[in-house]
Amino acid sequence: LKLRQGSSFQKRQCAYDETVADAIARSGVLVGENDFVLPDLNETCQNVREINVMRAYDAYIAVDGKVLTLQTAGQTVEQLLERAGIELKEEDYLDCELDEPVTEEMIITVTRVRYAQNKTVEIIPYETVYNKSNLVSMYETAVTVKGENGARESISLVKYVNGVRVSETPVSTSITKEPVTEVISQG
Repeated sequence: LKLRQGSSFQKRQCAYDETVADAIARSGVLVGENDFVLPDLNETCQNVREINVMRAYDAYIAVDGKVLTLQTAGQTVEQLLERAGIELKEEDYLDCELDEPVTEEMIITVTRVRYAQNKTVEIIPYETVYNKSNLVSMYETAVTVKGENGARESISLVKYVNGVRVSETPVSTSITKEPVTEVISQG
């Protein structure tokens, strides 16, 4: 049986019913919590010709305004994100592929994308019309119809990338209240 660690290896005798973990323990090789061992530690040595111990190294995940440092060995980007408890939403994206192997000192950048609806109401000022009228005394004025402002509602879709507003796209505009023209009669 060959026990390989990086570029060095040692030969060891191993009983058929002994597990990979037992063989490693007898060899004196220390396996760290995040080191990666192939085959699995619980596998029996019966069909194993070589055990590979890959030492853990640092990898970084830039997400939500912070940088996380995790030790890994032999994991993919997806596995590392899962281990870190980072969930990707539908619109989020990475600067690498999920099935890409994580390399030493790799920085994985998670870009968060969110959309929000923005509703604005704009006042439509009323107009004023002056009419001549015999019903009003000369040089006098009277409000015949009181004016009322109208309202226009606009809805847009706002895109945020990592919490920063980057674009706004109009979706709809509608008049929710028509303005009422003010009529002033002059004598």
